[in-house]
Amino acid sequence: MNAESIGDVRAKLTTATELEGLPGAISALDAAYSFLLDCGASYSELRPLFGLLAALEDHKRGKPNPLLAVHSKRGNRSHVADDQFKACAAATMTIIQKSGRTKREAASLVSGRLKSAGIAISPTNIDTWHREISSHRHADPGVLGTYQLLIEKAGSADEISAEAALRTLVNLARTKL
Repeated sequence: MNAESIGDVRAKLTTATELEGLPGAISALDAAYSFLLDCGASYSELRPLFGLLAALEDHKRGKPNPLLAVHSKRGNRSHVADDQFKACAAATMTIIQKSGRTKREAASLVSGRLKSAGIAISPTNIDTWHREISSHRHADPGVLGTYQLLIEKAGSADEISAEAALRTLVNLARTKL
């Protein structure tokens, strides 16, 4: 990982935050994918993220993708999208805690930032997701894998701050999958 690639990722994330909705989320996910590759993640480790990126591109073009299939009992969001969002929220909470905040402060900060973006999720729900996923009690191994990958790669890059993690989570949450 060199300063040039970190600068490239930051530039891509800055561009992504200027975009709204799906294009911003695709751009941010693409930047994260590239960053993780530069950090040494293998293509096989990143297969779930690549699949999500491809599914979002399909969605952008109006092409159905089973990864983003809508299930009516989940409020028009796919099960995969909900679970991946929970993994990202849990990872964000862990990153905030590693920056020195308590568990309660981290859950409140994540919940508050999402609420300011128009997504009402209680600190209790955020904490529950974090507890289930970080203790490896989540039933879906893909969710656990996403959480572990995010934490591992965030730990290997000192430049990922709690604020950057919150911005990325809010951008993901704003995307209507």
